[in-house]
Amino acid sequence: MARVLGDAKVNIVAFSVSTSGGGDVHLVVDDPNKAKKALSTLGLSYKEADVLYQELPNTAGALG
Repeated sequence: MARVLGDAKVNIVAFSVSTSGGGDVHLVVDDPNKAKKALSTLGLSYKEADVLYQELPNTAGALG
């Protein structure tokens, strides 16, 4: 999945994976339309949802 998104020039901004249940993968990407097209080539199902996120500097103490 990551390779297909990368080949489509889609940047994964954030992700989480559930190891129980259905093994759902949650992604935040920079271009949802490109991501949907790329994931469709794999035959994967997906749902789109709005999310709120805050970018922080990649430095120690950035979380407060």
